[in-house]
Amino acid sequence: MPHNVESFLKMCEKDFYEWFASNKKRYCFFNVTKAEQESIHALKSNTNITIKPADKGGAVVIMNSLDYENTMNSLLTDDTVYEMVTPERVKRIIKTVQTDLYDLLMCGQISCELYEYFLIEFPTIPIIKGLPKIHKDINPVPMRPIVSSERWITSTISFIVESLLRPLVDNIPNILRDSYQLIEFLRELELDKMDTELLLVTMDVKNLFTCIPNDLGLQAIREVLVTQSEYSNNRQILSYLLELILNNNVFLHQDQFYLQKWGVAMGTPCANSYANLVVHNWERNHLFTRAEFSRIKIYKRFVDDVLFIWEGTESDCINFIKELDTTTSFLRFTAEISPCQIHYLDLTLELIGNKIITSLYRKPTWRNTLLRFESMHPRFTFKGIISSQMYRMYRICSDRNNLQSEL
Repeated sequence: MPHNVESFLKMCEKDFYEWFASNKKRYCFFNVTKAEQESIHALKSNTNITIKPADKGGAVVIMNSLDYENTMNSLLTDDTVYEMVTPERVKRIIKTVQTDLYDLLMCGQISCELYEYFLIEFPTIPIIKGLPKIHKDINPVPMRPIVSSERWITSTISFIVESLLRPLVDNIPNILRDSYQLIEFLRELELDKMDTELLLVTMDVKNLFTCIPNDLGLQAIREVLVTQSEYSNNRQILSYLLELILNNNVFLHQDQFYLQKWGVAMGTPCANSYANLVVHNWERNHLFTRAEFSRIKIYKRFVDDVLFIWEGTESDCINFIKELDTTTSFLRFTAEISPCQIHYLDLTLELIGNKIITSLYRKPTWRNTLLRFESMHPRFTFKGIISSQMYRMYRICSDRNNLQSEL
């Protein structure tokens, strides 16, 4: 959105608030009592606590502010990933990106229209925040760093790179769009009867977004682009734009500027597609070509969450996963193995005979935070919530008994 339009909308919003505050004839009512309003205001103004949404599950986490800041500071002291920079260095980074974009325009690499879209004359420095991963641990609580790059110097570049990389991700057959796509696949699947044991395995890539070295990540993207003939004309410029994004990720924390030197920031528009393609390149070079891969009956992945069915013993599967850790210097894996039941995304998968039965899975940290019935929403909103939740249960639960219990 153009900066002047955004400013105009904020001014309109401010005028509306002032009008409602000054108008004696109010045509609305508050569904929050005066005592509840005072409590919310007291919580908001209490500097001793920090309130954040949980990373997963919909819970609200109230932390001691000192503990939150200590955890974030500990995260940012990793000098292999983050570097403290001065305001003068930030100005130089902004100037460098603007100059590089102008050079691309002068060389005819980008059009005038694209240059005007890319150029942000007065960028906003992003602020990092941490989402508590209470489903992992609570003492201490690990954080997922999120950097909103809206109106940062590379945000528009990232949108274009995402639009170019996303079709590549969507065309990879083993990458899942969502859990519903997996359900449709499993409903048509009938496993052959084997003499050996079949195991359900889920595998997770540790800290995928921040673990990828920029140089190796760019190399992986270039290798993927080489295999795509339709990208032959813009392969070089796409790699260069991606390099601008990765090498100029600046954010603010407690009045201190940081530069992320390693990995891609979660919150950057192209982060998901970039990480997906890096892992896909690793799969092509180190997983699909292994002799042991013939023992994997199905293989699906949603970003950093992997699901496969292993034919063989649990010890062989564990050794196979350990060997995968040695294939790369930055990807590390954790895994869960079960002969009958396992959790993946928001699904519980059960291996019964030669079929896989699906049902809904809720993490222990899940909270039913949909919408209060007293909320000031149109009545059809509540009807929509009920019908959409019932439809979700119908799509997920492949067994009638599971469906009845959920409903």
